[in-house]
Order: sequence, then structure tokens, then C-alpha cells
Amino acid sequence: MDKQKYFKNLELENQKEQDTKQYVAYQDVERYCDELAKSLVLTKYRADLKEKNGMDLQGVYGPPRGGVLMAAMLSDKLGIPVLGSPCEGCIFVDDIADHGRTTRPYAERNTNYGQYQSPEQRTAMEDKAPPYFITTMFYHPQSKEISGVEPQFYTDMKSHDPKSPGKWVVFPHEKTNEYWTKEKVGHFQDQIAKSGDRINVGWQQVDGFLHKVVQQVAPRIQEAIEKGQPIPGVFAADGNEFMAAVLSNVLEEQFKRPIKYLQTPTKDCIMLNGFANDLTKFYEEKYRTTCYSMFGDREKNNGMINVSEQDHAKIVMPHMREEAKRQQLERQYGGKDLFDR
Repeated sequence: MDKQKYFKNLELENQKEQDTKQYVAYQDVERYCDELAKSLVLTKYRADLKEKNGMDLQGVYGPPRGGVLMAAMLSDKLGIPVLGSPCEGCIFVDDIADHGRTTRPYAERNTNYGQYQSPEQRTAMEDKAPPYFITTMFYHPQSKEISGVEPQFYTDMKSHDPKSPGKWVVFPHEKTNEYWTKEKVGHFQDQIAKSGDRINVGWQQVDGFLHKVVQQVAPRIQEAIEKGQPIPGVFAADGNEFMAAVLSNVLEEQFKRPIKYLQTPTKDCIMLNGFANDLTKFYEEKYRTTCYSMFGDREKNNGMINVSEQDHAKIVMPHMREEAKRQQLERQYGGKDLFDR
């Protein structure tokens, strides 16, 4: 296994500090994903997969809740699918390797790749690339001491600042409703900047949308608690899983009760989507629930922001900007594969 590690001391441009907390912004996560996407160590792993294992990257898996946002961003930047479970030849991404317990089973398989095979098979496997490319935004040295986990790529150390050792890192999916209110997140219907044939949605608009959803679902959750009924979990469709990760955490902090992040929808769950569409309607009918969509059709009035059909096609969610760029270039170059040029 290639033991090369890539370390870059990444200053958090949007860092907020309060007491012992260090806040990480969406933009910081984007920069981490940008660094990873163009890193030499990932490029080498991808080349080894093709040469030694006869496959390309199969996708990216991020364990809930910490890895979901990063998996969505990397899927967009690298043009690979988000996976429901890890498989050979995939990127395993998480927000932090602190104690390393989440990552440990996959790190062990990388280290002991082929140990249970026959000597002949083991010799052949030693020439292959390891099953997983493991990466985390933050890495704490104690992770290696406790669980033997050291990522193949990371861009920051939890304790890199000697002036503030041991600060508790708060990621975007861990924001609380109190933090949103304090930071005065812009209302979700604030003017969205338009650029050419694209309408770029900012992270602030996404936060504003989720803040509005909290206000709408809070009475329902409070009623379930008072009546002793099951508390609904949160599911997001169509590549917007990071919304469910954020919302479930915010609701959990607000009500001090476990709120499940769902990878598949269940009856009466809280459902989210970026765009109201036929799949949204299907889910609502099948699971007897209401889907809160950020954008809807102006004629149907089925979203929190209702736009014309023409504008709907121009909307680019913040974690999908690279895909929008690819589509634009493909139209420009007649659908040719630009990445083999």
C-alpha cells in the first residue's frame, strides 16, 4: 500500500470561535475537496487502480453524518457516484479521524489486504491497489495511537494551532438553530445572484431554506414527543443528502432527542429535496409525507421558492457546480469527453 501522506496546513477563512469551539464553514469544506480532487496521492491511487486492479474509481462513500456533505461535493468534482455503502476501489471520506473508530474497519482492510488468502493469492494481491482510499478533512494523531488510523489524505490537524489546543471542531452539518439565528442567516427568499445562463445558489440560501424547514416541522416533532410517539427521521432525495445530515443534527440539538438521518425514506418521515419533481410526488404518495423542496414550479406553487420553468433549468445548487460546468462544456464541444483530451 502506498504510504505517502499529503499534508497541507489549511487556514479556515470563515472560522468562527466561541469558547472552546472552532467553526468550519461550507467554503472550507469545498476547499478541502478541491485540494483532494487535484492531489497527487489520489491521482496515483486512481492510476494504480486502473493499472493493477483493472478498474477506475467506483464512487465515493461518506458515513453519516460527517461524510455525507463531503461525499456529495467529491462526487460532483470527480464525476463519480455517491455510494450507499463502501466497495472496492472507492473513496472513503469523513469529516474527522479523531479516535478513528468509524474508519478503523476500512483502514484495517487496507493494511491487511489479502491476509486470509492462500500464499499464491496473497502474493498476487500485494501487487494490487488497496480497496479504499481513506481521507478525512481533520486528522488527530491520537487516531493512529488508538485505532491505527492515519488517512491517506488530510488537509488539517485538529490540534495544529498551539494557541488553541483541543478546540472542538464544529462542521457545517453540526450547526444548531441557535447558531443560525445568531449569525443572522439570510432569508431563503433573498435575491439569488444570477450569472449568464446559470442561477448560482449559495450556501447561505441553503441554510436559510433549512432554517425555514425547522420552523415548519418543529411543532410536529414537539407533538410526537408530548404524545410519546416515534419521532420522524429525515431523508433527502436526488443527491441532496447533505441537507438531511444538517437538518437532522439541528433538530437533534434543538429537541435533545435522537433524530435519525435516513438513507432510505420511511413512512411519515421528514423529506427534503432541492427541486420539486415527479420523484418528489411519488415519494409523498408512497410514504404519506410532505416533501419540503427548496425550489418549485411557479404554476404549481410546490416549493419554498417558486420559479418559472425557464429559470428552473438554470438553477445550480452549491454542491453541483462542477457538474454544471461539465454540462456547459459538453454542450460547447458537442458532447465530447473533455477529460480524456
